[in-house]
Amino acid sequence: MGSSDPKAARRIALRSSARLAGTARDMTRRIRQYFEAGVRVVLVVDPDEREVDVYEPDELLRTLTVRDTLEAPEILPGLSLPIARLFEG
Repeated sequence: MGSSDPKAARRIALRSSARLAGTARDMTRRIRQYFEAGVRVVLVVDPDEREVDVYEPDELLRTLTVRDTLEAPEILPGLSLPIARLFEG
């Protein structure tokens, strides 16, 4: 993520669903730990379903598909990532 903001890494956590594998309770616990550490957005990429789950504190879960574009102007101004690009190649 080519942001000039050095704190950006603390604001977004990006993990493959395989790295968060385990029970739903395990995943919930890990996501909560990210939020407690100051992360503002957790993205969980599911390569099998070609989807990205977007978790934010006090917000409903959003699921992005290959037809969607990820934008997070409050965290990374100018970020515009077509989800399909994550699954190319």
